[in-house]
Amino acid sequence: IRTVAVLGCADVKKLKALSNYGEKIGLAFQIIDDILNVEGNEEKIGKKVGSDNLKKKATYPKVVGIKNSKILAKKLTEEAKASLKSFPDGKVLRELADYLLSRIE
Repeated sequence: IRTVAVLGCADVKKLKALSNYGEKIGLAFQIIDDILNVEGNEEKIGKKVGSDNLKKKATYPKVVGIKNSKILAKKLTEEAKASLKSFPDGKVLRELADYLLSRIE
C-alpha cells in the first residue's frame, strides 16, 4: 500500500494515512489468520486447522485467547478504516477490511 502511495505521488498526509491503514490491516490479517487456524474450515482456509498449534507457534489466540483476539482484530480493522477518512474513494480498501473481518464473525 505504501509503495503504491509513493509511486502515486501521495502527499505526506495521505502517505501517513495509507501507511497506518497498511499497518493496522496487516496486523488484523495476521490475527484473523491465527484465529482461522484454530476454528476455521479447512476447505475455506486452504490449510489444516490446528497446524499452528502442532508447530507450537506463538499465535494471538494462544497468547491472548480467541475472544481477545477477535476483539483486537475488530479494533484494528476499525482503526484501519478510520485511517481512510481523507479518502472518499477508498471504498475498495474499506471493503477489503470488512471482508477480512467477516471471515471470523
